[in-house]
Amino acid sequence: MGGSSRLRADCTLTNLGITAINDLGSGLYKGYAGGLYTNGSNQRPAAHLAGGVWIATNIQPLGASGTVDTNSGKIVLLSIGMSNTTDEWASLGSETFSNMATADPARNPQVRIVDGAQGGQDAIQWTNPAAATWTTVLSRLTSAGVSTNQVQALWLKQALAHPGNYGQFPGHAQQLENYLAIILRNAKSKYPNLRLAYLSCRTRCYTNQPLDQTELNPEPFAFETGFADKWVIQDQVTGQNNLNWDPRQGAVVAPWLSWGPYIWTDGTRGRSDGLTSVCPDDLQSDFTHPSATGGVPKVARQLLAFFKTDPTTTPWFLRKTSSPPSLNVSASTTNGNAPLRVSFSVSASSTHGAVTNFVWTYDDGDFATTPTATKWFPAPGLYNIHITAEDTSGNAATAAIPINVTARPFQFTSVARQNNNLSMTWNTQGGESYVVQAGTNLLSEAPFSDLSGLIPAPGAAVSSTSYVDPGVLTNLENRFYRVRLGP
Repeated sequence: MGGSSRLRADCTLTNLGITAINDLGSGLYKGYAGGLYTNGSNQRPAAHLAGGVWIATNIQPLGASGTVDTNSGKIVLLSIGMSNTTDEWASLGSETFSNMATADPARNPQVRIVDGAQGGQDAIQWTNPAAATWTTVLSRLTSAGVSTNQVQALWLKQALAHPGNYGQFPGHAQQLENYLAIILRNAKSKYPNLRLAYLSCRTRCYTNQPLDQTELNPEPFAFETGFADKWVIQDQVTGQNNLNWDPRQGAVVAPWLSWGPYIWTDGTRGRSDGLTSVCPDDLQSDFTHPSATGGVPKVARQLLAFFKTDPTTTPWFLRKTSSPPSLNVSASTTNGNAPLRVSFSVSASSTHGAVTNFVWTYDDGDFATTPTATKWFPAPGLYNIHITAEDTSGNAATAAIPINVTARPFQFTSVARQNNNLSMTWNTQGGESYVVQAGTNLLSEAPFSDLSGLIPAPGAAVSSTSYVDPGVLTNLENRFYRVRLGP
């Protein structure tokens, strides 16, 4: 985003103590559940995913008039957003997504990547369908030799400049949610064949003056933009906010929505796939925009991994081949309790050249780009791990392996005496709350009664909670405890 701001930032802001939304799962951030999708889940609801896969398998190259042209037609993949978006997509340095994808021999040659994002143009600048931002996009499409009728997929990464002007969380995120919905409806009206839209949040900033309304986009606002993306997708899934994509449900006013890559991470503390944001290497001198050799290629690699592995993108983004490499994918374990650490590996061979390019995505916005990879799964869920391997001739093969991550069964993990007090700890799941109960006879029908008030679990997806019963070891000979879910 353009404009000037009074900076209060430095590279010491390495750890905000904030958990990435996908790692948070059903855990809470300021009272709101994490996870990329509904109910703290990182997985798209089954029916919604099925709709996206159906669209993807039916995308065809289109001519300038919008009719199918399998010989010379194009599938336009467009970006819309502000300065960070254009930096990462196409305009800053040599390691942008556009450059990486264009050079990748596995890309479908009929996919045309166009950058519509513009510096200084935050979300509100796109809410008016007659705004100059849309005219600029039209000019760029024309310069790329394609038409509005050929736009079929979109990457949308937006934010609010000076978000402090919109209030603290959740206020500014809710405002952005509504602006995103307007932008998506505008895009659909301008690009009638737009079918798919993928959203990403901001990357990590090294500015943290949230009460300073002159700050361009400080933390934790940058992190909190992810909730706007989550909520607008959730609006579509639940039939809210006029975002229907399905002609069976009425007039189509928006493309089908999904998360693209989740690109925020908490500085050098990182996240569950090991991604970090390092200052100053990954940022420009304003501590907000990505650097050409650090932050830009990190996002570009995540975007390319996503488009090369996701089941709603591979049918049209990857080049068709009759000779894909053969893959043998393995995981150190395929099920277990959260937090679960899994190591992945793939061996591959091809008759058309060495297999040298590997990308993984983990069904939660995270990624890796090596033949072997290790990933922590902090949040319960059934994850479909996607791998795409590519030989030097551009022949690609995809495979998937399911990983079932379950919540830990309830148990007391410690009971300890503290003077005359009794301390107890049990494992918890984010978003839950508990009440400790006590009784005097475990074998009788005498009821247990509530001993504590409502005890909320910590915000993390998987954690632990403690309670101390004061003086119990002095006053009572026999007491039995149990914990029930609140309220």
